[in-house]
Amino acid sequence: MHALYFIVLMLSVPIIIYPFVKNKHISFLWIGSAAIIIILYGIGTYRSCSDGWNSPSIGSSGACSHHGGVVQNMNEIGLIILICCILSVLAICLIDYKKRKSLREGCNEVNAQENSIIKTKKVSFEYYEKYIITWHNGGLSVDEIVEHLNSLGVSASRSRVENYLNDK
Repeated sequence: MHALYFIVLMLSVPIIIYPFVKNKHISFLWIGSAAIIIILYGIGTYRSCSDGWNSPSIGSSGACSHHGGVVQNMNEIGLIILICCILSVLAICLIDYKKRKSLREGCNEVNAQENSIIKTKKVSFEYYEKYIITWHNGGLSVDEIVEHLNSLGVSASRSRVENYLNDK
């Protein structure tokens, strides 16, 4: 269980502290994460003998030798920290999802408004004449220019564009 606790700390702490250090140097994220992980791991775990015996000599050589060796266990505080980390990451993901969803909806709304403006506003071929030479000199073919003008709602044909280019 303590391995799961450590993995969750390793994954969640950088995600949780990122909003607080996102405008700082990246080293703040890594150093801050490492410090917080070490502190939380120390708070949330304790060492005991594998059979549950709490020996005062844990940390010295031979401790728990007759009790199956020393193991790392997660305490109640560790369980609370584990749950809080998981819930925090889920909350951050949900907030980010909602923010991205609203941005997408906003972009779709703006695109719909632009499309309706483009469709309602009739622009003549003459308005785009000043750009046709630049587009052609930039490497666009006559067919590409006609396709682009038609996508903008401008009535254009291949012969009209060719005639304009020949006249200039």
